[in-house]
Amino acid sequence: MKIDTVKLYSFDLKLLRPIVVKGRQVLSRTGYVLELGAGPMRGFGEISPLEGFSAESMASVRDQLSQLRHVLMADHMPDHLERLEGGFHDWLGNFSLLPSVAFGIEMAVLNLIAGVRDVTLTELLADTRHTHIPINGLLQGEPAVLTEQARQMVADGFTAIKLKVGRSIEDDIRLVKGISQAIDGHALLHLDANQTWSLDEAVYFGNEVGLAAVDYIEEPLASHQDIPEFFRRTTIPVALDETLRVVSFHDVKKMEGVDVIVLKPSIIGGIEKTWSWVRDAKAQGINTLISSIFESSLGLLCLANLAGCSFRNNAAGLDTSKWFEADLMREPLEIQRGKMEIGGRRMTATDINFELLTEVSLS
Repeated sequence: MKIDTVKLYSFDLKLLRPIVVKGRQVLSRTGYVLELGAGPMRGFGEISPLEGFSAESMASVRDQLSQLRHVLMADHMPDHLERLEGGFHDWLGNFSLLPSVAFGIEMAVLNLIAGVRDVTLTELLADTRHTHIPINGLLQGEPAVLTEQARQMVADGFTAIKLKVGRSIEDDIRLVKGISQAIDGHALLHLDANQTWSLDEAVYFGNEVGLAAVDYIEEPLASHQDIPEFFRRTTIPVALDETLRVVSFHDVKKMEGVDVIVLKPSIIGGIEKTWSWVRDAKAQGINTLISSIFESSLGLLCLANLAGCSFRNNAAGLDTSKWFEADLMREPLEIQRGKMEIGGRRMTATDINFELLTEVSLS
């Protein structure tokens, strides 16, 4: 198959409430949609680095895509890219793709191949797949409302709930104990500290809340080198997210206490690299979950399909579409009884709100 069309669109989607990233408020979600065409067929990918979290900027993304346009159209695409076994790296690896660019190009190419074969993305990528994805319900708002919010999530069918911690340790301890009591074992409680604490602070917090209250803590420590000691002193499992930018899987598998790795394809370098992590983790008995960086529903559908292809049906970090005032997919991604349905969902041009997009020149 040969790509004969490459188009780029920008978007700027207002959020119903700010996202706080590294202490800064993000009021809208900006990014690009990449359109690749082969004859009448189209494949779409999202490239939306998150300000304050992603290493790359919107400007650097556009510059790289301008350089890649002719490369993408130069020759026939390699065969069997959908196997995610190194084909994308062999094709484009020499260009040092920015992480979000790798995700967007791979997403667009795979959607294009799926369209040509008249299958869903999940059907393209895996023989064993899930049609419904359990979702980590994301608690939001002021601490005073979070306990009741967690109780309502359990009533709504969520079996996993995520809480951001890292405020005052004493306040966090009280909040976690209150939420744990409210959900009463009917859902797993996952905490995310965003590398906030020193070793002593993390150990104090962990021993105060106890293993019975939480399933794992994501990135509890400022230094990942302290994770084994934290685990030995608290027995609370750890999930890695930001640390995956600076360590290899070889490092992770030797790290005592790591039970989960949180995979964000827009951050770690695309779909193929994500799938390499998934395969390696499965071989070592480490859990994986697919998570978003507040992509639009376009990117979220791709991530949900990846989660649906996973070897284990773990709760995915995809409860983010509720932040958007308007979104790129005409038909929203709905979560019912704590799960997102993806069976039969395909990505075509008719699914996209083009009125929210502005075409950008790649010359």
